[in-house]
Amino acid sequence: MGDPSGIGPEIIAKAVKCPDVNRLADIVIIGDKNVFQKVSKYPLKKTQFIDLKNVPARNFAFGRIKQAYGKASVEYIQQAVILLKRKNIDCLVTCPI
Repeated sequence: MGDPSGIGPEIIAKAVKCPDVNRLADIVIIGDKNVFQKVSKYPLKKTQFIDLKNVPARNFAFGRIKQAYGKASVEYIQQAVILLKRKNIDCLVTCPI
């Protein structure tokens, strides 16, 4: 998801709505589902979401710099690397961190 308070959640929301993107890959999103749902009400049909639940919901705001948001973006990448090493996913694409 990249930085949860940045443009990443919106980029992902637009990408998963695109039929061409969905035909290319089985998408796995690693992030915070509460944040994602703030930018997308689109049902994640064939998209898997790994919700790390690591963004404090209280006082969350887009466009803000907070230590918790930076920590969350690092944790998303760490989880993706674990999945890569286990061969559960084939590649990693990250939004801006």
